[in-house]
Amino acid sequence: MIEQKTEQLTLDLGNKHSFNVDDFITLPSNQGLVNQLLNTELGTSPLTILFGAQQSGKTHLAHLWANAFNAEFLPPGFLQIDEVDFPKLAEKINTTAIIIDDVDQKQICEKTIFHIINIAISSKQKLLFTSNKPLPLWDINLPDLLSRLKAAKHLEVTQPDDLLIEAILYKCFAEKQLNVAENVVAYILPRLERSIEAVVKLVDQLDKYALAEKKPITRMMVAKMYENGLI
Repeated sequence: MIEQKTEQLTLDLGNKHSFNVDDFITLPSNQGLVNQLLNTELGTSPLTILFGAQQSGKTHLAHLWANAFNAEFLPPGFLQIDEVDFPKLAEKINTTAIIIDDVDQKQICEKTIFHIINIAISSKQKLLFTSNKPLPLWDINLPDLLSRLKAAKHLEVTQPDDLLIEAILYKCFAEKQLNVAENVVAYILPRLERSIEAVVKLVDQLDKYALAEKKPITRMMVAKMYENGLI
């Protein structure tokens, strides 16, 4: 059964990625997802699949999961290995929980992914896969692998609500060391798409424009940018 939970956060500030556990914002709207993700019960499958749009917070959540379960991100080289190397892969999985980030974006060997799940089952080890797409859109050809993936716990990262968007907006401004008044945020919020990607893009645009103009970010400046189609 696919369990769909709520929104989550990551901060991608320009070229700077903040995946620190202390930077994670938890509000009532996303607490359920966090609780589900960090549930210590192994269940019928060792695998959790966390899916959602790009920059929706999956990698930040994966770092939270890694911190909770002392997990490691599996290097891409392990995803396309010959069968003779499976003992080395098994040794790694037997010693730690494993994360494969953006599994649907990587060049993978389906047989290897199938073995990774089977090794985790036999060693009672946890697995976490993150994906931009839900499982039905993965185009899996190996029936046995598809069966294993369907048995996983599926958690969806959906759009953040207004309170979370506001918190993310303030966090993004703070990370860029931008002192922005409350009336600026109040003006932006009803005009802003409800996605973390939109928040990150907007703050980056405002930062660059303010630097070019050599002026602080004000409500008037933001209004002018909206009117001129600059944001």
